[in-house]
Amino acid sequence: MFDRIRRFFELNRTMEEVGRISDADLADLGMTRDQLAHFARLPRDTTERLTAMAALFGLTEHELRRDWGTYLDIVDTCGHCGARGRCASHLAQPVDAGPAAQFCPNAATYADMARTAAH
Repeated sequence: MFDRIRRFFELNRTMEEVGRISDADLADLGMTRDQLAHFARLPRDTTERLTAMAALFGLTEHELRRDWGTYLDIVDTCGHCGARGRCASHLAQPVDAGPAAQFCPNAATYADMARTAAH
């Protein structure tokens, strides 16, 4: 219960910070204020999970972020994933990405990116 209350106050502070970011800084980030606020509400471990899952497909963090628009789509998909528990279990004992990770809604994107990176 206290963790939920703490998270509520942290989120409120974060939303206040998002409101204070200048338009120039938002442009540098390549995001709108609404996008930034949306991403600030995603689970805290989203970036770590998606980076770890992408690594199972052979992607580096640089390759993952090469196309910013695709990366933002991946973050959004991961942040709203209904298979978080399965993902956590899979990442705790990673095996070959292949069929074992097909539950991941970003699996096809990671596979495509890995094929592109290999060429």
